[in-house]
Amino acid sequence: MIRRILIATAAVLALLLPPAPPASAIVNGTPATITEWPSIVAVIFHGQANAQRGQFCGGTVIAPRVVLTAAHCALEGGAMDVVARRDTLTSAGGERVRVTRTLVNPTYREEGKGNSGLDVGLLFLAHALKAPPIRLATSRTPIPSGAVARVAGWGLASNESHESSDRLLQATLRTVSDTTCVGLYGSEYGANTELCAGVLPSSERDPCAYDSGGPLVLETPRGPVEFGIVSWGANPSPEYAAGCAVPGYPTVFARVAPAYRWIHHYITR
Repeated sequence: MIRRILIATAAVLALLLPPAPPASAIVNGTPATITEWPSIVAVIFHGQANAQRGQFCGGTVIAPRVVLTAAHCALEGGAMDVVARRDTLTSAGGERVRVTRTLVNPTYREEGKGNSGLDVGLLFLAHALKAPPIRLATSRTPIPSGAVARVAGWGLASNESHESSDRLLQATLRTVSDTTCVGLYGSEYGANTELCAGVLPSSERDPCAYDSGGPLVLETPRGPVEFGIVSWGANPSPEYAAGCAVPGYPTVFARVAPAYRWIHHYITR
């Protein structure tokens, strides 16, 4: 299994490689606009002027100066920025803000056998973003198996790709039962802290590397709600080196609801 999406080499590539041509992101995704995803942000290495080259994770605005992402993104280390209100990373417009502090949920374990806890992190910003905050799932919000969900990001196009997308892409998935995910992933999957979503059995649409930290959103009577955070995927053979769109294997997302009280503590201080 690929425990976390590949971001370790992105810092070196971001500084050494020239700007890339536009590429697809989420495997078999379709172009998305910031109007459709007003709260989404790209997480960028601070030293890279080209936002596409510097992008290594996603996230969502949950308060004017706080972004929700994956814990393994927050632990990447080094200076980072977030780019908001921009669906094409190399375009003008939007806003780019420095991250001044990172925080990881205390249950998260970066390494180790079995489930790694809540892969949930927070990025605190130098100044407030104008992007609106997204509504978060709480412990009172059930997630039925087979529910339609959406995911978006600027990640890799395929297992063979080596660059983030310039354009924000999105895909429609369906939630998968915990029983199915335990059967597929065994002790690597934790039903209390994670949930699965995909297009089974083909897995033809799927988040990929550098989509980590991005949102899994379900529509509710109160509007879109973030239920999950892109966390990890399968890696059964060298053919699927990046763990993307592996037939029969859904993507694993960190559950937002179990972390809600911890998150709420920091966005209301």
